[in-house]
Amino acid sequence: MYSVSLRTTILLFIGAVSAQQKCFETTPELRDAVDAYLTNSTRGTTVAQTYGWPIGSWCVRDIADFSYLFDVKRNPANINFNEDLTGWVTTCARDMRYMFAGAEKFDGDVSRFQTGRVLTMEGMFEDAKAFNGDVSNWDVFNVQDFERMFSGASSFAGDLSEWDMRCAEDISYMFYDAVSFNSDISAWTVTKVTDFRFAFDDAKVFAQNLCPWSDKIRVNLTAADLTAMFTGTACPVNDELGPVVNEDEAGQPLTTLCYDCRDLEG
Repeated sequence: MYSVSLRTTILLFIGAVSAQQKCFETTPELRDAVDAYLTNSTRGTTVAQTYGWPIGSWCVRDIADFSYLFDVKRNPANINFNEDLTGWVTTCARDMRYMFAGAEKFDGDVSRFQTGRVLTMEGMFEDAKAFNGDVSNWDVFNVQDFERMFSGASSFAGDLSEWDMRCAEDISYMFYDAVSFNSDISAWTVTKVTDFRFAFDDAKVFAQNLCPWSDKIRVNLTAADLTAMFTGTACPVNDELGPVVNEDEAGQPLTTLCYDCRDLEG
């Protein structure tokens, strides 16, 4: 057991170190630090002494734009990134586009990310092949753009049934080639979505009955807006032309959404 005086000294030292840790003020500053950390992630570097060590201890609470942060196209070294980010406070986040795109080894715990103010998650986990993290409790109410969010995320099989999608406008390619995804998302409210193209294309095991969406999807959408939604899935009805409505039922709810919705009418 440490003596009281020694424990006090240790706590004071930890407090002093924490007080010296610099919080990030801008996105370019954060990106530069990430790049430096990827080059040398050891404890004695300038970036570690400035912002803390390891990366999961960094103070990002004032950052609104996390876009492309670990995107392999921005920095090829991101392909190997897989560190714990559970300590990140993201309450100011507005933009998470392509944050982990192409980070093939990343499977970190992001369940505690605060996403209530985020407006776009476009491509956030695109081609993050190992990612299967728990995002079931994320607040996505304000997110409008989900295009390509899990496209090519071949391990992702998470539960998204409780997501509040009332503000979503674009889910095109959202689960394109997400070959493990088969979550029940039939309760999603998709009334504002205008682009469903290729939403589940090549999501090979997806076979959820989305007929509850049929009277929520906007009736003024064209066939092009629904192109190939279920092509390459395990859906009983996966016409490459997308969901259809009978010719004599123009303006009525869609009659196929992975299943033939007419078969389920009472």
